[in-house]
Amino acid sequence: MTADTPVRRIWSHEAEAILQSLIPEAASFELPSFGFLRKSANGIFSGKGASRTVHNDLPLDLDKACNRAKRLVPRMGQQRELLETCDYSSLLVCNLWRPIAPSTKPVESAPLCVCDAKSVTAEDFVEHNIGALDDPRATQITGLKHNARQRWYYYPAMTTEEVLVFRQFQHAKGDAAATMPAFHTAFRDPASPEAAEPRISFEYRVGVLTR
Repeated sequence: MTADTPVRRIWSHEAEAILQSLIPEAASFELPSFGFLRKSANGIFSGKGASRTVHNDLPLDLDKACNRAKRLVPRMGQQRELLETCDYSSLLVCNLWRPIAPSTKPVESAPLCVCDAKSVTAEDFVEHNIGALDDPRATQITGLKHNARQRWYYYPAMTTEEVLVFRQFQHAKGDAAATMPAFHTAFRDPASPEAAEPRISFEYRVGVLTR
């Protein structure tokens, strides 16, 4: 978590400034030294690339999120302890998503779209396990069944100078259920040219405690 990486030296400070401007009540940040690189090749999705499955990267239960998402948010359990024992009001996990170099053009291949949280209900959820069910290291995410009520949006032609910030988890102290996150997916934009430059993007998840 404290490794001296370019993510730690440069991007973590930029990410903190962005989140502080968007969440004025933020009081503590858990800024990892790593993130996740996603690639697509001419709109074709690979196992480690841009996902075309609608999902949220965390379970929506606080216990499961802390136990099953350690690869994505390693110190979420420690932040939960601080939420419960200190003067904090909520725990959030935010994803800062951005195209990165060597991309030279605005994103056309496999752009990211997000679902309006107000258009989703718990009945739409589907839990997915990544790994064996009995493996404590397995990751659990939340999928989403199609529902005609759902409203989807995306920012076309994002550049490396732009960042999309969305909520992946939020639990307020004293609440029984988590706040609805922003489900998301890459998609095949019919307006994209066949020879679109492959998308290269970076995901950075930050734990935030608010007052």
